[in-house]
Amino acid sequence: MVGVIDLGTNAVETPEQVAERIRAALKFIAPEKLVVAPDCGMKYLERHVAYGKLVALARAPLSCEGKSPANYARQAWPPAGAARSPLRAPRL
Repeated sequence: MVGVIDLGTNAVETPEQVAERIRAALKFIAPEKLVVAPDCGMKYLERHVAYGKLVALARAPLSCEGKSPANYARQAWPPAGAARSPLRAPRL
């Protein structure tokens, strides 16, 4: 298992950045044995940041295969005008 998403920052990686990390790992690990994951837990990230990072993680294999993620259904994240995710836990 290789961590390819940096959770130490709120900056959302592009699929291409994640793909480059995957390619670097493939120099040392056979493709059939490689499992990609975030580098740690996401519980301290805001939901829209965590979502954006997971979208990049999901789209990165397309870049590794030479396909453009832009050719697939793409939703801008975060949505225009949204400062926070609409899905928020209630305050206790």
